[in-house]
Amino acid sequence: METINTNYNFQRQEYSSLRRHGLLVGACLLGNFLLQNVFVLILRLFGLLEAFYGNASFQYAASAVFVTAGCLGIPFFFMSCRKGSLSYRRALPFNFPEDKSKAFYLICAGFAFCLASNYLAVYFNAFLNGVGVGTVENEVVESVSGGDTFLNFLCAAVVAPLVEEFVFRGVIMQPLRRFGNVFAVVASALLFGLSHGGPSNIVFAFLCGVALGFVVIASKSIWVGIAVHFLNNFYAVASYELYNAFPSLGALPQLIMGAVIFALGAGAVAALLVRRELGLPRVNTTLSKGKCIRAFFVNVPMLLALAYLVVGMFTYIK
Repeated sequence: METINTNYNFQRQEYSSLRRHGLLVGACLLGNFLLQNVFVLILRLFGLLEAFYGNASFQYAASAVFVTAGCLGIPFFFMSCRKGSLSYRRALPFNFPEDKSKAFYLICAGFAFCLASNYLAVYFNAFLNGVGVGTVENEVVESVSGGDTFLNFLCAAVVAPLVEEFVFRGVIMQPLRRFGNVFAVVASALLFGLSHGGPSNIVFAFLCGVALGFVVIASKSIWVGIAVHFLNNFYAVASYELYNAFPSLGALPQLIMGAVIFALGAGAVAALLVRRELGLPRVNTTLSKGKCIRAFFVNVPMLLALAYLVVGMFTYIK
């Protein structure tokens, strides 16, 4: 009887711990949305909204500093510093991977998976259009100078990977790992995907989030996730800028780069399979998957944040 009571009390503690983490994550997401709306309001008040949507350098810099690092990074940084929570110094495996060859294979495989996810998202978007569901693409200001291009690379390929990996694969995912690595990867990837706007972007970001969570846990280093995220965003910006600079080349550079990336990815997966390292360590937890989902997602701040994200997704559907 004492053993049963002890297990029951431990489950209650685990459930409460997971629910508290979900509450805090939901509150931070709401804080992110609030700060983004304050940022837009400030742009309106100072008459800078037109400049934001019309000047590439201003949009890239403001998005990186205020939207990504400020609106998203600051709430989660304060959450990681909260007394009694898993601090960011312990939550994030900032150490470099011990097995460098395994890390290299994971980076190649993760990058190839992210690229494949992009193609899947394109097909998904085509499917939506085929069934009569139109989508609105994000407005992107075209770079008109070398400074614009540099800022685009800096903001998309450096700032975004650092901040987003800190938030989603660090502050959100790492405390979830005690309840199962698969649950931690999928839950953090779901929030990562929903934070990226339209339906096709959500599919793409969710699949990338799964890959990023996998490589971070498999390598025991968040730097591997940052590297994959950097390569993915760098490739996206490079493809965009290259097409704008040399439209006559069409999609040829992308096809060549894509073929090389997929070949490296296939070789990396084969190497990991041979080494029997293509998997995640099992975690014993007293909570069922259903209880984990309820504890993390079914609370007022998280439900409000999810509702906000879902409503935001429908603004991209016409």
